[in-house]
Amino acid sequence: MILTLTACSTQEKETHFESFLSDLSENLASEKMDLFVNSKMDPEGEIINLVYDEIEMSINELHQDDSTSQFLDSLFLPGDPQVTFVTLALHQYANNKPIVVSNLLDQYSLIEKNRRDREQGMFVSSLDMIVQKNDSLFNAGDTLSAVFILDFDFGQKHIAYNNLVSDSVYYQYEDLVEILCVLESKFFEKRVTGKIDSSDLNFSCRVINISDNNAYWITDKVEPGSRINISLRAYGRLLRSR
Repeated sequence: MILTLTACSTQEKETHFESFLSDLSENLASEKMDLFVNSKMDPEGEIINLVYDEIEMSINELHQDDSTSQFLDSLFLPGDPQVTFVTLALHQYANNKPIVVSNLLDQYSLIEKNRRDREQGMFVSSLDMIVQKNDSLFNAGDTLSAVFILDFDFGQKHIAYNNLVSDSVYYQYEDLVEILCVLESKFFEKRVTGKIDSSDLNFSCRVINISDNNAYWITDKVEPGSRINISLRAYGRLLRSR
């Protein structure tokens, strides 16, 4: 869908969306609006944060049967993405540039991709630091504790990794299992390409105790004496010294 609008349109009747953008530009504080208008839209859309709250509030105040609300819903961009799209449209409108929906959707997709790439880079960097920290904290013969989430499959409890959850949330999970073990050796897991990366460090451990006697590591039940290999990258948090 392509909809072209201009702030200086000579059409006798503005579209509802154009009117919505007009109201937004008038209701924003003049200093903030001036800064917004005169700033270039950066690759990650950081300028959006300047007017994010006001635009989000305006969208939330729309009635469900409002034509602007229906238009935004038709783009299949629920929640935050709608705010980004409207902000991009407002930036075009305020600078007297054509508003082409297909172009704005492409710009939105590019901004989201850039944001994901940045977040992924930060995430990988954070994991690398955690791997290095665990490596420096523990040596062969040390006793350590690892806490895992338990997944339930086919009536069995399976030990699972989840490095996407922050510690503040992770340790609040109800189904957790703590494994006390001795670090016997360290090794690097080879990638499919055959290359070895320092972030692919694994701890080979012998289990001393486990808080749940019915937990499985893949297909094997974990019990005192079992041996497990802990991928530090997949674990994604600091191990505990015991």
